[in-house]
Amino acid sequence: MKILLTIFFLGFNYVSTAQIITTFAGYGCVRPDSGDGIPATAACIGLPASGSFDAAGNFYFAEDFGAARIEKVSTDGIITTVAGNGTSGFSGDGGPATDASIVWAFEVVDSTGNIYIPDRDNYRVRKVNATTGIITTIAGNGTLGHCGDGNAATTAALWPNALCIDKQGNVYVIDSSVWVRKISPLGIITTVAGNGIQGNTGDGGSATAAEVNLTYAISTDLAGNLYLGGYGNIRKVDITTGIINTIAGNGTSAPYISDGPATTSQFLAIEMTIDRYNNVYIADYGVGNNRILKLDTFGYITSIAGNGTSGFSGDGGPGTAAELCNPEGVAVDVCGNVYIADDCYRRIRKVTFNPSCTPADSVSLNTTIVNINKQVSVYPNPAHDEVNVTASNKITGITITNLLGQQVRAIQYNSVAVRVDMRGLPTGVYFMKITDEDGGQTVERIIKSEP
Repeated sequence: MKILLTIFFLGFNYVSTAQIITTFAGYGCVRPDSGDGIPATAACIGLPASGSFDAAGNFYFAEDFGAARIEKVSTDGIITTVAGNGTSGFSGDGGPATDASIVWAFEVVDSTGNIYIPDRDNYRVRKVNATTGIITTIAGNGTLGHCGDGNAATTAALWPNALCIDKQGNVYVIDSSVWVRKISPLGIITTVAGNGIQGNTGDGGSATAAEVNLTYAISTDLAGNLYLGGYGNIRKVDITTGIINTIAGNGTSAPYISDGPATTSQFLAIEMTIDRYNNVYIADYGVGNNRILKLDTFGYITSIAGNGTSGFSGDGGPGTAAELCNPEGVAVDVCGNVYIADDCYRRIRKVTFNPSCTPADSVSLNTTIVNINKQVSVYPNPAHDEVNVTASNKITGITITNLLGQQVRAIQYNSVAVRVDMRGLPTGVYFMKITDEDGGQTVERIIKSEP
């Protein structure tokens, strides 16, 4: 029941209780070293960037070319180097990743712990095998350019700025800021977005015919749709149709003004991640920005960390009152807590949204989400009289719970399409747990509206 309630409250976008910011790794030193085997808060780290989690709840982040490493912080808070020897350059393919030289690298970790590195100025994408620790090149021939589509990714020319991985093992790479390329699990590279011209045109049409204007922000949701963030907007590529559209930003890369409708907001998305509920978290970089923004599934954007002033302050207080400086990474754990690569002050900072969720809970939650049936539709939402629910498997039961965790409806079914009566419930936000014939469960947030 504890895990179920945690899932309910993580799905609610408008929690108003204070979220406390603390330092998770680093202490603001000048000369970085590896710091292996010590508490992460005692480690002298380089300028941090990116950030991601494996399925066990371990956190990974990259250090800049002055440190040239990928670091891991285990669930017990101990830091170790997992890639890079601290020297900026290119070497080491086929050997231990900790002996290799890398340059300017962000990183992404898949669920099994494999590390993918867009080794930008080496014009390669490299992979560290989770089991062996061996580093290899999986894309790029070491030359700057844009060629090789339809062939082995290792023969292609590219300039990888950032990447993400979907649940099928496809690797999506921002190439030269104007294309997005896909490396399939078979190692074939193709272009999936961008026509090679920097810009923001093409909404409503094919992503490969559109102009794109990206920095380092790319992510994918559970359905495999791509989200591309850059100077003043977030765009979404429907992976089924290939159509691209803007979902946030007015196209202006300028200081953040205020919370509100996402399409009228302005920001500079240097990094981005998506949680299990398809909320998008944006590292809003630069002078006048210095915030972490959250784009919810209703198209509303809010500032959840940083007060817009460049600096270091606020540990122990609300995240929105803290000063950040050039946040170059944002990650979200399965508990809903947010991790920020605070670049200038050489720290990873954590905003705790769910203090009762432990690393052990994180593993359980990961397992729960993996088993959820994703082929479920709930509509209309908001709704007044009734909600339609359809699924690819037969629905055997639906329960509805309010924000206090109290069950207000429990109904048994045996159909792939059902109607749920919402009459008699007060207006507000509820959570609907849908169970299918295979035991899979989906939790959806629904809003009971006025007539």
